[in-house]
Amino acid sequence: MSKKLVGVHRLLLLVVIAGTILIVSKCDLLLLPTDAEDAEWFVFFNKSAGESGNARLDLKLAEQILSAEQTVDLCFYEIDSDTLIGAILAAHNSGTQVRLITDDAYLPEVQELLDASVPILSDSAGSVYIYKDMHNKFAVFDAEWVWTGSYNATESGTFGNANNALLFRSEETAAAYIDEFQEMWGSTTATPNPTASRFHTGKEDNHLHAFELDGYPLELYMSPSDGTKEAIMAAIATADYSISFCIFSFTDDDISAVMEAQLEDNSDLIIRGVFDETQAGSQYSEIHKMLEWGEQVDVRIDMVTDSTGAEKFLHHKYLLIDAGYDDSDPLVVTGSCNWSTNGFSYNDENTVISYHPEIVDLYSSEFDDQFAEGTAPE
Repeated sequence: MSKKLVGVHRLLLLVVIAGTILIVSKCDLLLLPTDAEDAEWFVFFNKSAGESGNARLDLKLAEQILSAEQTVDLCFYEIDSDTLIGAILAAHNSGTQVRLITDDAYLPEVQELLDASVPILSDSAGSVYIYKDMHNKFAVFDAEWVWTGSYNATESGTFGNANNALLFRSEETAAAYIDEFQEMWGSTTATPNPTASRFHTGKEDNHLHAFELDGYPLELYMSPSDGTKEAIMAAIATADYSISFCIFSFTDDDISAVMEAQLEDNSDLIIRGVFDETQAGSQYSEIHKMLEWGEQVDVRIDMVTDSTGAEKFLHHKYLLIDAGYDDSDPLVVTGSCNWSTNGFSYNDENTVISYHPEIVDLYSSEFDDQFAEGTAPE
């Protein structure tokens, strides 16, 4: 497609989005369920059946960008979705304060936003530069609503790879996310300060970790500063009945070791997992040792495809503990962090742990779908 045609396409998209802004201003949560006006949270999946499944994650996120009345803070590893680029431009041009952090490798993909004077900073800023990733996938709207999960704001993240998103309202948790954002941004204003910004191993553990969502505990950990791996290990150590997970990259020996320890201490414990097929093929994947753990363990590889049948990634990073067992403490872990040395020790990541039974149930249903479709590794 020629540059001229691309420009015409983008212009038409902006016209549509501008019209959507007018609608959203009169109808909050336009694309969310019709009974959602007072809801505190939403869960979305783009590659599963059920009430929360087969969602257009780009449209869900764009809706939040367009609905924001004052501020939009976006922290995404990669953004190349035309829908989201258009929504960001429309929000910026309407007077909403928009700030964007992305990974330096993907700055060219947001050149159109830079050309429109949208404030953007990458992880090449700051006094500590290492060749690792600003791998977050979160957003904060009006210092009240938070979006997190595994979703890269890309065409492949929308239409190809299997992803999840958790959208929730919590001013306290939003404040912690904003603190993290501004630590990387280097400023509390609309303009970044690259000299003062801190990424990767330059960051500090400087926010609260315990919150509530809809009356249930919620925990938040940022990598690499906050001990994310230890928090996940502690969650695994609470398992009485079951451990279930969908994971893109799982190469951390400590995570698998605590799972194996729980298995040895509890003869009734069941472990089920779905690995991304491409990552499971690595010699460093934990799937190889888990296949030797016996009958209580069933691990599979994914069968995710796009609409043409082409193989795509299982991009989730979620973990379920004792889902469906009300006499235990069911929980779900989700966010941007793969269970790897890079994810825990170098990349900028965010991880939430929710004890909300309905959120746990939705992730459990999604897991059942992925597990049923998965196949035994050869």
